[in-house]
Amino acid sequence: MSGLAVIWLVAEGVIFALWAVQMFRVLFRIRRDLAAETGAMFPGPVATLRGFGWFLRRPEYRRDRRVLGGLTLAMMAMIAGSMAVLPAG
Repeated sequence: MSGLAVIWLVAEGVIFALWAVQMFRVLFRIRRDLAAETGAMFPGPVATLRGFGWFLRRPEYRRDRRVLGGLTLAMMAMIAGSMAVLPAG
């Protein structure tokens, strides 16, 4: 495996790890906000869907949406770019 391929794969791994951390932060924040509103430690499926709606619409989630969206786009770009950088086979 070439040095460029190794660097590329490491970069993909780092971006994926950052994406996963951000996704879990968002999910835990939604759960925390729902728990505060409903009083239930583990809100049900209907409340969870309402929380996802909050994530998509509320201004207090704007930074989270932008970071997660940017990391998602970076991850997709790395995956698409790997077809040009990494050798076939």
